Amino acid sequence: MVLGTLTLHVLGMGAGLALARRNVWWSRLAGAGVAALGVALLTQAA
Repeated sequence: MVLGTLTLHVLGMGAGLALARRNVWWSRLAGAGVAALGVALLTQAA
C-alpha cells in the first residue's frame, strides 16, 4: 500500500514538475495542485 502511494507520489511530482516547466499560468497552477496532492497522499500514508 505504501509502495503504491509512493509510486503515485513520484508520478504526481513528475507530472507537476513537467506542467510547471511550461510558461502557461494555468499549467503552473495545475502542476502545483498535482504536486500538493502527491505530498498530501504521502503524508497520509506515512
